[in-house]
Amino acid sequence: MVIAVNTRFLLEELEGYGYYIHELFKVLVDKHPEHQFYFLFDRPYDKQYIYNSNVYPLVVSPPARHPVLWKFWYDMRIPKILNKIKADVFISPDGFCSLVTNIPQCMVIHDLGFLHLPNPYKSIHARHLKSFYKKPRL
Repeated sequence: MVIAVNTRFLLEELEGYGYYIHELFKVLVDKHPEHQFYFLFDRPYDKQYIYNSNVYPLVVSPPARHPVLWKFWYDMRIPKILNKIKADVFISPDGFCSLVTNIPQCMVIHDLGFLHLPNPYKSIHARHLKSFYKKPRL
């Protein structure tokens, strides 16, 4: 299986998402050598995160550190890469995914505070986040 992973938070100095991604995929890569893991970075990466020979790092520009660049990265750049590597699934552990690809995606959402307790969020940020988490139509 070809598994593409959003690893843009595996930075030199790890924080919340970065620790989660590091600990989870260090184990998954080791336990599943039969799978190919494409780690998708948005900037040059530290080789310490290439845990095994079944990890293939790709730098997908531009660095996505602003909402406009997130949108471009997820909806323009990622779908092209997923098709190019023939990904079976895209795992995005930072709460965002591509809204335009047909490749199956697994999105990990760590915090839905903007839906339940919106006061601490700027309204523009809350609206942006809500656009990614629409309720399904039944």
